[in-house]
Amino acid sequence: MEFATLQEAIDYSQNLAGGYFFNKHFKQNWLFAFPEGTDNSYAYVLVLGGEMATVLSFCPDSASTNIDYSSITQMILEKAFEEEVDFSGANLSGVDLSEFDLRFSKLGGSNLSGANLSKTNLEGANLRGACLSNANLKEALIKDTDFTDATFFQTIMPDGSIRN
Repeated sequence: MEFATLQEAIDYSQNLAGGYFFNKHFKQNWLFAFPEGTDNSYAYVLVLGGEMATVLSFCPDSASTNIDYSSITQMILEKAFEEEVDFSGANLSGVDLSEFDLRFSKLGGSNLSGANLSKTNLEGANLRGACLSNANLKEALIKDTDFTDATFFQTIMPDGSIRN
């Protein structure tokens, strides 16, 4: 597999972003790293060390796209949570963790202000002392979640109510 130079990838990304379909489905700051697949299909991918992760794939024959992750940050965080990384005390303010499976995650003392935790499974998670100001927990699963000493301000709770 051949890799494009950074400048070639930037130029190619900007050319793709000029078409109607690409303006509708791709974000302007996405970078086309290299083609992957067969025929006319290709993907936006991220390479970290020896691993590759597809962020979005596209097949022009069927005009279909498949978004695997809404952002590079979301992809990295999802992979980290799969490995049961301890995020106690971490600054996760404003991150999109919606629909993640965070059962039994260690998030005690973390800053989750403004984070999107909607439809996230937080069952049994440790959020002791976490900052949840302006966080969105709508439809999150929170059975047996430890919220002891957590800070709530304008926090959207699973039932849609606001907790201060």
